[in-house]
Amino acid sequence: MASKSIYLANATLDHFLGGPAFSPPAVLLVGLFTTSPTPSTAGVEVSGTGYARVQVPNTSATWTPAAAGSKSNASPITFPVAGGSWGTVVAVGLFNESGTLLYFGPLTASLTVTSGEAFTIPTGAFVASES
Repeated sequence: MASKSIYLANATLDHFLGGPAFSPPAVLLVGLFTTSPTPSTAGVEVSGTGYARVQVPNTSATWTPAAAGSKSNASPITFPVAGGSWGTVVAVGLFNESGTLLYFGPLTASLTVTSGEAFTIPTGAFVASES
């Protein structure tokens, strides 16, 4: 289950409670972490040969309809094939186009990514929640 970053929590509160309007980004970037972020820390993003955040459109085709305060990815999100070790992936995050973290959450089970492997987030496995 993904948590909302402090940035996004503040933007949402401002949007609904008398502050500036918040426009959702048209494109989201999905990143992987070897140390999970928290609401007050950035975490450590994967680095390694071939690693790059994956760009996904922020549309209803990418995300399921909200239900019970949650949404999830409607199709798999696949990263490029690792050209070297990426280390042990423990968390996933969604970023806006400026690189600001919006949502983040731990993997159900950590996974070590080695050269020649492609990391995939299965359909429905990334769940963003408001509850």
